[in-house]
Amino acid sequence: MKRGDNSSALKNISLLLLIVLFLFGLSSVVSAQSAGCCIGSGCLTLVEGNITYADSGNFVEGADVIVTCNHGTGFGTVSENAVSSSNGNYYVIFCQTDCDKDDEVTVEATKNGLSGINTGYVEYRGYIDVAIVNVPLVPEFGLIAGAATIFGALGVFFIVRKR
Repeated sequence: MKRGDNSSALKNISLLLLIVLFLFGLSSVVSAQSAGCCIGSGCLTLVEGNITYADSGNFVEGADVIVTCNHGTGFGTVSENAVSSSNGNYYVIFCQTDCDKDDEVTVEATKNGLSGINTGYVEYRGYIDVAIVNVPLVPEFGLIAGAATIFGALGVFFIVRKR
């Protein structure tokens, strides 16, 4: 073989090696971004449930949902936001390092002056930990409605007391 042929082959091999290393590095970056907080199966915690009206049980679409996981003493809490879908369903995903089996999960939902709160615990279900927390929305008393309720109760108390 001629000296020029070896040089050309060496350049081609070097170029091929650089392309392979570049593709490998690129795939590592993509994998790290898609994995988020962990690598491998069983490293995520799913919290899901339904938002319903307390009086009718109908599903609530478009409720603002805040899901807070209490990871235990010394670890603090982590919150994620969601909006309920047309069938009242919401879900958020936590890293298990932030929210794991037996952690307490609190879900707060609000929509148009209605609000609700409920608490559940994360359970292990195969490859993913799950907490299902359903939240019924109930009306909040405004200042006037609350005062009217209190004065009405006091009035009934004094009427019954006089008799």
